[in-house]
Amino acid sequence: MTESSKNKQQKQAVDVTVEQLARVYAKAALDAAETQGKAQVLVEELGELVRDVLDRYPRLEALLASELISKEEKQAILERVFSGRMTDSALGLLQVLARHGRLDILRDVIRSILSRWEQQSGRVQVEVQFAMEPDQALRQEVATTIKGLLGAEPVLTSTVNPDLLAGLVVRVGDKVYDGSARNSLDRARQAMIQRAREAIAQQPDQFILEK
Repeated sequence: MTESSKNKQQKQAVDVTVEQLARVYAKAALDAAETQGKAQVLVEELGELVRDVLDRYPRLEALLASELISKEEKQAILERVFSGRMTDSALGLLQVLARHGRLDILRDVIRSILSRWEQQSGRVQVEVQFAMEPDQALRQEVATTIKGLLGAEPVLTSTVNPDLLAGLVVRVGDKVYDGSARNSLDRARQAMIQRAREAIAQQPDQFILEK
């Protein structure tokens, strides 16, 4: 086995371990919040934590994940930053991860919680790329169409990609539904090339240029 193959297997093993560990923390946190009737609040707060804090302040995220900072210091930081701004359920989860030295997998835990909540609520995470900024009517139309196709309530995350020219691209888990104008043009171009190849193969004499 090559060194590259070994490294790849080791990375895959680490990824699996992190995912499994994240699911354990996610289940415990969500079960506790459901017992208190605060599961939806927890989910909303953690979503805001990612968008408003982790994404906007990467240095804080790096600080919390750093092995150079003690568990006690991290707990103190969490208390100073989030006390009074989060419910006990959300802050409690962060403190548990800090005590166990696992704030480095915070995003994985949150992702697992959101996924688990969506499944329990009959919802599904859907990423949609639009060619231009959609208005509310278009977003609602897309959501209604996806709901009819999936039989579940879609939670839309939308981005704008001008390269699509028109139309949209929908991703649900590992599946991608490409209804963009760019993709249609590419398919038309490939079909035209294929037809030309077939014509040349069937009647090659007609395509020989005389000198």
